[in-house]
Amino acid sequence: MLKRNGFTLIEIVIVIIILGLLAAVALPRFISATKDAEEVSIEAVASAFASAVSLTRSQWELAGRPVGQVLLEGTPIAVGSNGYPTGGGLPQAMSAQQCLLVLDSIMQSPPRATTSSNIEDIRRARLFVRVDTQLFAPDHACTYYQTAGLVAAPTNQINLNGFVYIPATGRVSTFINKN
Repeated sequence: MLKRNGFTLIEIVIVIIILGLLAAVALPRFISATKDAEEVSIEAVASAFASAVSLTRSQWELAGRPVGQVLLEGTPIAVGSNGYPTGGGLPQAMSAQQCLLVLDSIMQSPPRATTSSNIEDIRRARLFVRVDTQLFAPDHACTYYQTAGLVAAPTNQINLNGFVYIPATGRVSTFINKN
């Protein structure tokens, strides 16, 4: 009686074919799940940010509409004349650094964000922050881009996910454009 060790060539070929079929079916589902997770993630961050903006505005009203800043849980938050967070700037003259300051100051656990266009800094962050001076002129808008998959600093919203904050109105809106 011969003792068999290992697999025959046919068995190996059949296993490879089965693994190939499984990969062909599972890979698109995995890619779709990743895309869905990225969309849910940015929507959750945008929702938390919008809630923090509303909370800051409400505190501003309760404090009697003070000029320049309001205390939010003991932390001074720079606000515009309308009570929305501005990071110390005017809604018509925001900078990317002030947009970053708004994110960091009003959220309890802000995601890591950067204004640097260095790709290594972008990869380490969850959000890339820039200011848009044309989109809602004369008011400036803070745009927060999701960094997953970025290979360069974004210049527009094409094929990207993120959200926009307009300090003049307090409006926060998401954009889901990533393919």
